[in-house]
Amino acid sequence: MADVFLPAGTSFVALRDHPELWDRASAWFSGKWELPPEEYHRSMEEPPVRGVPGKEQRRRRAELRAKIKA
Repeated sequence: MADVFLPAGTSFVALRDHPELWDRASAWFSGKWELPPEEYHRSMEEPPVRGVPGKEQRRRRAELRAKIKA
């Protein structure tokens, strides 16, 4: 992985653990990837994908791709 420059004091948080940031994050992701903010908001409310069988992960990704193309 390439080195990434981050300004001093920058930290990462799990958005799932900070619902107060969901609206702002959903708007940002929506602008970046052109999906409805509601989709991002919903994904933050869902349980983490970790531990979900690969087939289920592929199905979820396919659903998101279909929404992008729609």
